[in-house]
Amino acid sequence: MPSPSLFLLFACLAWASQAANTAADNRPQEGCAASTVCGKVTISSPFAVVPEQATESKCGWLGFQVICHNDTPYLGYYKPRYRIQILDIFYGNNSLLVSDIHKLGDFIVFSGVSKEYSCHVPRTNTSSKVGLPFSISTTNLNLFLYSCNKALVPRDGDDDLVETRCGNKTFARVGGNYSDSGDYPAFYMEGCNATVVPVLGTDARSYEQLIRDGFLLTWQETPSSGSRHR
Repeated sequence: MPSPSLFLLFACLAWASQAANTAADNRPQEGCAASTVCGKVTISSPFAVVPEQATESKCGWLGFQVICHNDTPYLGYYKPRYRIQILDIFYGNNSLLVSDIHKLGDFIVFSGVSKEYSCHVPRTNTSSKVGLPFSISTTNLNLFLYSCNKALVPRDGDDDLVETRCGNKTFARVGGNYSDSGDYPAFYMEGCNATVVPVLGTDARSYEQLIRDGFLLTWQETPSSGSRHR
């Protein structure tokens, strides 16, 4: 009967073989473009451009697939109206500048329709669109977008509130650095729902431009260490 040490040796060899096969499976498939340009953004490893209607692809590491639509790069497999636009990628420090650009559509005023229905502040936090391998950098600030159901009672510190183009008790304010926990209680307003969008600027009067100019995402995991493709 083989000794326990031999069993241990066989088990280790089997694990090493399985790990090697898994690592090989994780590598982007040969034949994928090493680098391409979408609009003004260069897309290269660990990112890769994949067909817009693809449900899976062996190009690019999991989470780093890019959709190039009308020469505009977007992250991931979100439905078109929810995609996050890529403005630039900084490969040297594992970060990228992105914009939750589709939120600007909520501020459109449609002719012949009351502002209450045609124009409103966004109703979902941008963080709901961000997942691994990315995280929102704490360099960003919080753009709070309020929808209130009653007239505001003025209080100290509310002089930085800006009424949005939608009127109807909707406001914008920039405050505090972004964090996972969020220092939101300090910016709570009674009778108002708040949506948070990370931004890099400080002037709430330019709330639409702040959204357009984007915010920073970072990634820390080395894709080759174990990310799998869809």
